[in-house]
Amino acid sequence: MAIYTNFQRLAAITICIMIFLSLVAMYQELLTTVFTTKFIIDKDEHPIVNVHWKNTTGNHIEALAEPTSTNNSYECLQASQERLATAKCACEKNNITYKRVRLTYFVISKKYKFMFELIPKVSSTTWKRYLFEIDPECQQGPRSLELLNITEADLEHYTKVVFVREPLERLVSFYFNNLYYTTSVSQNNKQFDDAIKKIGLRNHSVIQVGRKGLIYNITFLEFAQLIIYHDSKKKHYLPLSGHLEKQNDISRMCSVNYDFIGHLEHLGEDATCFLQLTGLDKLYSFPRIHKQKGKTRYTETLSNLPPDILKKLIEVYRLDYELLGYQIPNFH
Repeated sequence: MAIYTNFQRLAAITICIMIFLSLVAMYQELLTTVFTTKFIIDKDEHPIVNVHWKNTTGNHIEALAEPTSTNNSYECLQASQERLATAKCACEKNNITYKRVRLTYFVISKKYKFMFELIPKVSSTTWKRYLFEIDPECQQGPRSLELLNITEADLEHYTKVVFVREPLERLVSFYFNNLYYTTSVSQNNKQFDDAIKKIGLRNHSVIQVGRKGLIYNITFLEFAQLIIYHDSKKKHYLPLSGHLEKQNDISRMCSVNYDFIGHLEHLGEDATCFLQLTGLDKLYSFPRIHKQKGKTRYTETLSNLPPDILKKLIEVYRLDYELLGYQIPNFH
C-alpha cells in the first residue's frame, strides 16, 4: 500500500512539474512576441489606447498601434512652419529675449539626436513615458548634458521639438484637475486657498468633506483673480507654478531654434511629424487618439467669468496667444 501511495505522489509531482514548465514556456513565448505598454494621460486631455509592441529581429522595437485619425486637409509640417514664422514675428515685435535656455523641461536623446520640450498640462506625462520607451537612456533636467556627455554645441545638430496648448484651455484643465472641490489633491487645494485669503479675495475657507478628507472649495473666478493679481505684481511663485507659467517662458520660444511646434489639438497628426523628423517613423507610431472631452467645460467655464475678469485673464496670457499661433477667444 505504501509503495502504491509513493508512486501516486511521484506521478502527481511529475505532472505538476510538467504543467509548471509548460506555463513558463508559454510565458516566455508571450514576452518574446508581444507585450503591451499603457500610457497615462491627464484626465481631460486626449485619452489614448494601449500601444502594442512587437519584438522584431535584433533589439529594435516596432510599434503596432492602430493608425492615428487624420484630417486630410491638415498638413502638420506646413502648420508647424506657419507656427514657427508666427512665433518669430511675435518675438521680434515684442522684443523678447531670454538670458539662458533652461534644460529643466527638455527630454534629450543622444541616440536619436532630439530635444523634446515637455510643457506641464500639454500631455507631458504621456510624452515622457513615450520618449523613455523610445530611448530608455534619455535624460531630463539641468544635468542632462553632463549625464549624456555632450556639450551645448552638440545640441545645435539636434532636432528641437515642443508641443503647446490653447493657453486658457490649459489653465481650465489645471483648475479641474488640481483645484476643483471634487479633486483628491487636497494639499494643493489648501495652498491655493491660503494664497486667495492672503491677497484679500476672502477671509475664510470654504471646505467640503471629500473621500480623502477636507477639500477647499475654490471657484474658478477666485483662481482667475489670483492669477491676474500675481501677474500684475510680477510675483512668480504659486503652488505648482510650472503648470501655470506661460508656455512661451517655459519653452524659451524666442531663444531656442525649434524645428517643430506641435499643437495639442492636433496631437495625433503632429506626433507623426515628430517621428518623421527624427527618423523614428519606421520603428514607432503614436497611439490612436480619442476625441478630446474637455472643450465643453472650457467654453462653459470661461463664458461664466465676468467680462472684465476674462479680459484681464486673456491679457495675462496674451503673449502665449501671439507666439503660439492661437486665436484669442471671444465668449461674449
